[in-house]
Amino acid sequence: MKNQIKELIHLVKALPLTEGVNPTKVNVLSIRKHSAPITAHSIFKPLFCLNLQGDKVLEVGEEKYEYTAGQYILASAELALTGHVKNINSHRPYYGIIIDIDPIMIVEVLNDMIFYESKNSSPKRALSIKDANENLLDAVKRLLETLEAEENSKVLSKLYIKEIIYLLLKDNQDGTLIQMGMMGSQFQRIKSSISHIITNYQTKINIDDLAQSAAMSSSSFHKYFKDVTGLSPIQFQKKTGLMNARGHIISSSRDIAEIAFEVGYESPSQFSREYSRQFGLSPKEERINVLEFS
Repeated sequence: MKNQIKELIHLVKALPLTEGVNPTKVNVLSIRKHSAPITAHSIFKPLFCLNLQGDKVLEVGEEKYEYTAGQYILASAELALTGHVKNINSHRPYYGIIIDIDPIMIVEVLNDMIFYESKNSSPKRALSIKDANENLLDAVKRLLETLEAEENSKVLSKLYIKEIIYLLLKDNQDGTLIQMGMMGSQFQRIKSSISHIITNYQTKINIDDLAQSAAMSSSSFHKYFKDVTGLSPIQFQKKTGLMNARGHIISSSRDIAEIAFEVGYESPSQFSREYSRQFGLSPKEERINVLEFS
């Protein structure tokens, strides 16, 4: 397996990569590169990410997930999390291969497979980490090789991505990925609530209304939401708002109090306290850091 990882790194190094996320001509495929340790706060979308080099730690609520070269992470719903990339440098950068996961493709592959009936099972955490097996690494290699091909790359890449989805479903029968393809399931209803909160993070949410929309009791909704995301609905909304606020603070010169009100805070002082708790420095200190490095 180590030789397969080396082959994948060789293919990735041949690409014209810059720091951060690099899109490719295959729409759902991107390559992440970091030459120095970094901490990032983001909303994860459903994806597969294979770690080729370096170590990564993801914080989801109070839990930490660590994975290293040869391991992959699966996210089957939108998650508010903090990621740390470490044990890397300019001579040995972090490389990660990312494939965005389309629920429609999950359904298509599931229809051709034999699985136990799981539509009525409880929602599972939308995040898992596993070791990549040889078959999966081989499929990823063939997908990367399509980036060099002039002919048939579009057709072949679709076939290889479908193969990768099949291998992931086969390797993850605990439900992390399978639940994405179970239309009308409790997981899908929680997933819809997650999307609603992300879209409407500025407004106060009503748990009873969300539970009713998900056809659940308030207590069941709260439990299943936290089972999937690692956060309560209120915590998820706050983290989403704070991450959006951080984006405005870093990328604009707008007044910090104005940003606080825009993301749903009525008190700038409360916003500052919760921002500092989340990111380790106050909004003003964040703005100063940006100005110093710009």
